[in-house]
Amino acid sequence: MGLTRAHTRIALGQAAADLADHAIAVVTDVAEDVIARDRIRAARSLRLDAIRAVDLAVLVARADGESWDDLAGHLGYTHSGMDPDEHTAAVDAVRRTYEPVYDLWSAGPAPGAPVTEHDPGTLADTDLPGTAASLDSWVIRHTAGWAELPERAVSRVLDTSNHE
Repeated sequence: MGLTRAHTRIALGQAAADLADHAIAVVTDVAEDVIARDRIRAARSLRLDAIRAVDLAVLVARADGESWDDLAGHLGYTHSGMDPDEHTAAVDAVRRTYEPVYDLWSAGPAPGAPVTEHDPGTLADTDLPGTAASLDSWVIRHTAGWAELPERAVSRVLDTSNHE
């Protein structure tokens, strides 16, 4: 089995959940006397988490069939009225940045490669339904009680109708 819509979207969901969990830690430290170094490192960690989420969103969009031209626009690298040569250069820069990563990501881990904490939702995830169910629980814990949630907010991506 190759990389599916479920894999890509669950990986993005896990990255976003990690970002939110780290953000909660920063928010709750606001009233504490935290060493400046630690506060900066925690905020820097949020920045890296956000970059990871953006990168995964790009990979998900590419897996869903978005063109490099569209992705460059979504990322803000291109806009209407842009000089055609600059437009082409911007699209090429996005392709050079993400295509090798996408190729590696969609190929999955090398045989015998160790699984790391960054593997949820990837081809190395040995329990994709479990990862999705864990994210379903995360959504319930982190959503206001009045908010309406779809049943199985994340794991429904595993339904046959959502697989590719």
